[in-house]
Amino acid sequence: MRKHEQGRTYDLASPSPCGPSGESKIKSQGQPIAIFHASTKPLSRSAGRSSVAAAAYRAGVVLIDRRTGVIHDYTRRSGVVASELIAPGGVILDRAELWNAAEQAEARKDARTAREWVLALPAELDDEERAVLVREFGRELATRYGVAVDVAIHEPDREGDKRNHHAHVLTTTRVVAGGVLGEKASIELSDTKRRQLGLSPAADEVKALRECWAEMANRALGNAGQEARIDHRSLADQQVAAMERGDLQTAFALDRPAQTHVGVHAMAMDRRAHYVRSDRGQKRVDARAAQRETEITAEARAAQAVMAEWDEAAAQVVVAEDAPSWANAGAVDLTNWASVGPVDPTNWASVGPVDPTNWASVGPVDPMNWASVGPLNPPEATTMSPSITAPPRPVDELRTEAARLSRTVAQRLDAVPTLAAGRAARRQLRVEAARDEQAYDTARLSAESQAKRASDWKREHPVRAMLAGIVKPKELRQIEANQADWLRQAEQHKQAGLQAIDRHNEIRREQAAEEARHRPAIEAQYQADQVQLAKIRAELAVAEAAAVEAVELATEVTPELAPALPALDQLRAARFEAGKVETPGAPYCLQLAYNETRKAGQVDWDAVAIYGTAKALASDNDEEHCAAALAKWWPGEQARVQELVEQGRAQALIDHVRTRLADGREPRTEEGRMLAAVVCDHDDAIARAAVVATYETAVEVVGNDSALRPERDSEHLAPELR
Repeated sequence: MRKHEQGRTYDLASPSPCGPSGESKIKSQGQPIAIFHASTKPLSRSAGRSSVAAAAYRAGVVLIDRRTGVIHDYTRRSGVVASELIAPGGVILDRAELWNAAEQAEARKDARTAREWVLALPAELDDEERAVLVREFGRELATRYGVAVDVAIHEPDREGDKRNHHAHVLTTTRVVAGGVLGEKASIELSDTKRRQLGLSPAADEVKALRECWAEMANRALGNAGQEARIDHRSLADQQVAAMERGDLQTAFALDRPAQTHVGVHAMAMDRRAHYVRSDRGQKRVDARAAQRETEITAEARAAQAVMAEWDEAAAQVVVAEDAPSWANAGAVDLTNWASVGPVDPTNWASVGPVDPTNWASVGPVDPMNWASVGPLNPPEATTMSPSITAPPRPVDELRTEAARLSRTVAQRLDAVPTLAAGRAARRQLRVEAARDEQAYDTARLSAESQAKRASDWKREHPVRAMLAGIVKPKELRQIEANQADWLRQAEQHKQAGLQAIDRHNEIRREQAAEEARHRPAIEAQYQADQVQLAKIRAELAVAEAAAVEAVELATEVTPELAPALPALDQLRAARFEAGKVETPGAPYCLQLAYNETRKAGQVDWDAVAIYGTAKALASDNDEEHCAAALAKWWPGEQARVQELVEQGRAQALIDHVRTRLADGREPRTEEGRMLAAVVCDHDDAIARAAVVATYETAVEVVGNDSALRPERDSEHLAPELR
């Protein structure tokens, strides 16, 4: 039975196992909505998709959609390795409550209720490493946008590619704050609204997340000791980069059409026909053939390109008009010096290789007697060869090496194959135990439902129930048979869950003994690596300084920009100067603040931090996001980050009050008028000092004054998450 055929749908309002509303809602469930490296698409009601049904299918659980009354039961489907809910701030959520709240939060019939990201996971990693990688990406989404994230990891299909480990990541379209769904997340806003808030287009968000995923996956591959890497860029961009670094073979190997996603329907068609029948499948076959051809011919094409370049360069070489005629005579007979022709005694270069530091070695030269030259004194290697210093290794390579050497003892133990295999087995057993527990609960509830149904039947048919001891009616026999079947399944799942728990505990005891055996050698290696790590970090500092110099030369950074900053901070300053801080959210707001202060003349980095933080907070970014942006991008003293964030939030409140007053709003309360006087009668620095000292009180004053209070659209509020 195929995966998408294993789910069962019940309509509580219909006596049939699959009522009309259930059929219409479940038809399109379970199909991949989008591939992460291509695009993302929202789950919308206009497409017949329910976020409750999507979450049930991807996690392999049973959920009830309270809006439609449909039970989406996917407890019998296979292939779900793990599932987890992630929320900002570590809030614990219930899957059923979360997605029903997401459905109830929207009033429009075509509203977006969720967004899905489908991640192709590296087959080179084990189950535990893949789970850690997906959780890291889920936490990034939750932190960046403030949404709830529902992660489900799926194993490859039995009939498909065994490397097709993938994850479905469902996110709410609204921010989770204080246990409720609030405003729409920034990624869900239109580009017009995003421009008004000082944010980059949504397409840039997707591009930044692709890059973020590539960095996370490559870091995980590097930590696992794998050489494989992924690249989020298009084939055309990768080809341009290869050409720029002079890697012609790689550039020619990338000169091929991109592969397209085949899709579940086309794949099923090809499997049923036992040959490539679908158009999508044929396009993939053609793309793979083109890829093999370009990889085979890439080396030859690169060699031809190099030879063509050499030929073109040689054709441009012009022999000087005053060159002696014997310069083009070909090979010279060294045993017959007369064949060389007349020699200009004033031109020592015509004699041949001579030590320029020892002209006496030549002696008097008789132009007609080459033997008079005598043996020449060849130059010493040290006098002719300049000192050569090896260039520093790439920064990324040094950082990867430093990360490998700085792994803790616990991380190194996790990388031991036997321990990793045991950990994966324990995780799989936990998944199986949880799955059996859910199946046991479902079977028990179903048995209780059948018992209630039998009781109702006996109450509705008292006469036939009295005769049931002699001749049991067919309906009652069927109900009791179903009840017995569910009880039998409940007992089977209970025993299977207990066996999985026993096996899990046994493997844990075996792993404890295995870890004790490996720990002494790993601790010794860790101490040795710390010495090497110090050398790598010193080399990394040199490489970063070289990178700073290269960026400064490339972007023409003015010398007065940051003369006293450390090397890494100079690199950050250079990126601001070049306008390269384009990460959506708080970093982009810092770039906008820098651009404004740069127009005024000398750059004030404190002003960049304060006004950039104020812009970010006004654009629905939280304080943690702002602090992280300052720690990563701002070229200043990191110990002052928290202080600057506090001043930035005070500046945001000041800007908000001034905007309200500029709109003609008059404060209604005495406290509001006093706050307006402080804001309007003083410059930013004095007003900030006053607001920072009494920030909580100022926020309360703004909230209590209807003229200063921020406007909130009541329809954006959603039910509370229990």
